Amino acid sequence: MMKLLPERWKKLQDLFWAGPDYLRAGEEKKIIHFATVASSYWAVGLIRRKFTVPAILLMPAVIVILLYSLVIIDSLMLEVVYLLLAVIAVTWIAGIFFRLRGTLTRHLPLRVRAGAVFRIQYSFRNRRSIPAFDVVSDPFRWSPLLDCISRACLPRIGGKEVLSMTSEVRALRRGITTLYRPIAESAYPLGLLKWSVRGLRRDRLVIYPDFTSLAELHFPRGIIRRSCGAAVSNLTGESPDLLGSRDFRTGDAVRHIDWPGSARRGGQLVVKEFAREEFPEIAILADCCPPKRNRTADGVYPELEAAMSLAAAAAEKLLRQSSRVPFLAAGHAVERFPNGNSMDIFDAVCDTLAGVGPEVDFAAAELQALWQRELAGTEAALILMLDNTPDRVQLVRRLVSSGAGLKVILVNGHPSSPDIPDNWGRISPRDVFAGKITVL
Repeated sequence: MMKLLPERWKKLQDLFWAGPDYLRAGEEKKIIHFATVASSYWAVGLIRRKFTVPAILLMPAVIVILLYSLVIIDSLMLEVVYLLLAVIAVTWIAGIFFRLRGTLTRHLPLRVRAGAVFRIQYSFRNRRSIPAFDVVSDPFRWSPLLDCISRACLPRIGGKEVLSMTSEVRALRRGITTLYRPIAESAYPLGLLKWSVRGLRRDRLVIYPDFTSLAELHFPRGIIRRSCGAAVSNLTGESPDLLGSRDFRTGDAVRHIDWPGSARRGGQLVVKEFAREEFPEIAILADCCPPKRNRTADGVYPELEAAMSLAAAAAEKLLRQSSRVPFLAAGHAVERFPNGNSMDIFDAVCDTLAGVGPEVDFAAAELQALWQRELAGTEAALILMLDNTPDRVQLVRRLVSSGAGLKVILVNGHPSSPDIPDNWGRISPRDVFAGKITVL
């Protein structure tokens, strides 16, 4: 027991310095460095949690009247004070009688597409025998990445009843956000005090980039054996092309045993050997240091967002064509994916792209060493550059000279960078956002 006390005390301290989770607006951890500011933050949070907007607007007038009555004793002022105290008492007593008691759960998708409208489902179980009225879910803002279209509410829920309610939400842009623990509140009956119930679990939501599916994805001749296609190797597989037979080895499928051939060899088992399709490995590398000149007022970099959309579209196209994406390098962060070409890997690619943020400096030497090491043994790569500065051009030249087969796309529509190398393609972020890019 004594060992648990320091841990609990540390958790309470972390909770105090982080502030109320329903005021963080999607931030995973918001640290406040001054005790006065943290205390004020908690005071504002508790006031917003316990009082409605009309009650908060009335608070200054009530405080002034109470202070004035302490200084100047006036019969009319005393009557006003008594009236206010009576209203507060009635509101409190009525609120206690109708206060919420229940169990609240929230269900939402693991990942959604940027720009999509999705639903958040709530289930509320009233634990009291009397009904509850005007129940509203999650009254505070979730995140800058989300816009609530319609908030879930229940006009009435009977005693011991379980009802569901739904919120409609739009994912505004790419990112990863954490929703505060769910809240169900009611200001019934007088609309001044709020009584609430909280769920137990915070939910994490992945918003992956919005993209337009590619109709075609081309690589220059010679980069891979067959662009976005298959190569043949002499391995046991499911192809109808028979290459020959060999001795049976542990692990071979029984259905591939050549029974007539085994009989001719005196019972020694032999298996048929078929040609199997072996698909190319095409990596995706993205520059994550966008030009600062094009940053929008809300902190979004159009080039970076367009590059993430193109990376998602390219990954989808490659995986649908049974190519393999061994890894995704977003700046200095590298995410490797398991063997296989299943579309399940696309979910992992989307999760990675959702969490990519802008990098401050473009460290060409570090990126060259990292990308060269990762490209070893990979047949080809798609590189998405956000600018054509000399260090970026030199980086690509060194990667090409090292033997890597590259397709380079410059995602930049700014007129200050008109000249690009001959072997680079160029795409404007506006065309990406408008869904005009279907061939890459």
